[in-house]
Amino acid sequence: MSSGYTLGDADLSRISKLLRAFEGGRLGARQPGDDNTGGMPIMTVVRVTGAAVSGLYPAVIDVYDESAGTWSADDADGVDVKVRELNAGTLTTQRYLARYAGVNDSDQVVYLAIAGGGGGATLSIDVVTSIQCIAGEMLPNWTTLCIPGATICTTTTTTAAPTTTTTTTSTGGP
Repeated sequence: MSSGYTLGDADLSRISKLLRAFEGGRLGARQPGDDNTGGMPIMTVVRVTGAAVSGLYPAVIDVYDESAGTWSADDADGVDVKVRELNAGTLTTQRYLARYAGVNDSDQVVYLAIAGGGGGATLSIDVVTSIQCIAGEMLPNWTTLCIPGATICTTTTTTAAPTTTTTTTSTGGP
């Protein structure tokens, strides 16, 4: 007597999605889901695909294939998501690192993202980059490193009697 299981197309599709997610390392740290959403990643990369409606942007979860060097929509989750900007700012059609926020009243999976590199306070650090001796006096050359959001700017002040020169350069940022 033999026994076995019969798998239909839907079963095979579900198993293959699960296997791709497992092999891609996307089965860790997930929120519990339901029959429609499955378990959603807590932190993930989302790609905004259109304009906001009532503050929610349409998006898909993107995954990176290291061997091919490409991004693509995550077929393993098989669900479109919505993204809300954390500080009520504006998102554009690009990728964002986002955190799972939950499911809204319309049964849509919602993530939170921050536009423009994070905003917030500027971190400033003053450092001595060199010291010079002029007329027997030791004079420091200071550099102020500032990191406002995602922009890095460097301000260098050089003191040489009788003048002071300040130069500021900025790199990165939105």
